[in-house]
Amino acid sequence: MSTDKIVSELQNVNPSAVIELFTLTLDNSLHGATTTYRFHAGTSLKDNGEIIWQGNSYTRYPVQAEGFQYGKGQLPRPTLTFSNAVGTISAILLTVNAVTTGNDLTGATVKRIRTQARFIDAANFPSNVNPYGTPDNTAEYPQEIYVIDRKAAENRTVVSFDPKESCGLLLNIRGKEKYFPCQNLSITSHQCFIMNPEDYVVADSIGEIIGIVHSHPTTPPVASEADKISCEESKLPWYIVNPKIETWGYYEPCGYKAPLLGRPWVWGVTDCLSLVEDWYLEEKQISFKKATRPLTPEIFAENPQSKEDGDFDNYLTTAGFRLLAPNEKLQNGDVLAMSILGKGLNHVGIFIDGDVLHHLGDRLSCKEPYNPWLLKCTGGRYRYASQN
Repeated sequence: MSTDKIVSELQNVNPSAVIELFTLTLDNSLHGATTTYRFHAGTSLKDNGEIIWQGNSYTRYPVQAEGFQYGKGQLPRPTLTFSNAVGTISAILLTVNAVTTGNDLTGATVKRIRTQARFIDAANFPSNVNPYGTPDNTAEYPQEIYVIDRKAAENRTVVSFDPKESCGLLLNIRGKEKYFPCQNLSITSHQCFIMNPEDYVVADSIGEIIGIVHSHPTTPPVASEADKISCEESKLPWYIVNPKIETWGYYEPCGYKAPLLGRPWVWGVTDCLSLVEDWYLEEKQISFKKATRPLTPEIFAENPQSKEDGDFDNYLTTAGFRLLAPNEKLQNGDVLAMSILGKGLNHVGIFIDGDVLHHLGDRLSCKEPYNPWLLKCTGGRYRYASQN
């Protein structure tokens, strides 16, 4: 994808028209297929109403896409509304709901693609000649990718969908504030957003990053526990919006520290390994380099002992821990690596006075007795070198 040619085209006295395309892609684990539907709501020079881009045909279909724009006090919250006059969308819903009851396309990915008429395939024009210039299928605006959170409405006329939590960056580009949308990699809508790091790199090359922007689709725009922690790590102000009530919240770094007990679980922010790192910093004044993690918890669950992403044994030994021998007794502060209802060693906790301080997914952090079940799950015991 290249934006340089787009910028050059827009600087022309009479630039060619913007071409807006959409894809809707199913997820096999949720919908039983990986089908991609391609469509556009514009006009076509072809009798069949299709637009061809990068060799793919986009069908003309009545669709209204709103809420992609960013303005002062407004975060993009796209709503896609499809015509349902002939029941096409309802038929797709029936198919995916047969796989996952009540799914209604939740988890399907919508991609918004924009280019200029001069760059689209020559096959779109009479005599296979683009009258606006030389086709270039790499010339695009930055793509915008959203995952459907829920079906907002369905009747005989239309079906509309809302995406899950949106996120992006606020940039300073030559003295002007610009919003740069980023992909949310979080698979389930109840998780905190996971910003695509590749988008962050691209944004940083375009302008100065001066803020983090994200939405709370169903809750007030007040910084959550995870927001506060991540804000401290980012060292940037955070702008939070509930787009339904059009209300904004603001939070900036202030030295906040999450409590060790009762914190919510968020991947890479307040999870089991974060708890170990925070306990050692708070109780022992020992700071470890933040662990490398896969982008999402789903990737980690598939292969928790991946050397490439950094498994627990590698992380702990690199951080200064040693593996205990079977005959060594546990001491306070020893780290327990466990396998909890999954593949390999996928969880860690801290041994304290016969209890285990740990943080399981989708639960609050807690301390509980080191019972026979947790003992059975334990696959490795580690002690920090200075405790020897």
